[in-house]
Amino acid sequence: MADIPSDEPTRYTLSFLDPDACELALSSGITLSTPFNEVQTILLSLFDNQLSAGDAAVYFNGLKRQPQQSPAEFTLELIRYARIVYPDIPKSARDRLILYHFISGLRDRTVTVHFLIETPPDLPTAIQLCRQYTDHYIAPALAQSS
Repeated sequence: MADIPSDEPTRYTLSFLDPDACELALSSGITLSTPFNEVQTILLSLFDNQLSAGDAAVYFNGLKRQPQQSPAEFTLELIRYARIVYPDIPKSARDRLILYHFISGLRDRTVTVHFLIETPPDLPTAIQLCRQYTDHYIAPALAQSS
């Protein structure tokens, strides 16, 4: 990396990704100012396909959001496994599948039921609504109990 300016490794790395992969990388929190070691970690978590499709399917179908896991982190995990299990289906179909797994994998039944009654139009909206619910209802309840 001697020929790459020290402030440009992220931009240089992103230039090698196809448009869908670049969009996924940028939506996962990577910015041009993200430290390169973080960029490497995020990209590996998104695109390192060392699992077989069968193993990934088992993980994907059983995945539940963990207590300390943000909605965005949960989504990244779902995306990673879905890309391995369903590499050939259209992106729009895969995104819809991920949305349904996101809804069914939430820990809070109130949010899940609400999303099943009124399904968000897309994954970013579902993440935003989930984050808002957590900020307004769950975080204050946890603060009161401590």
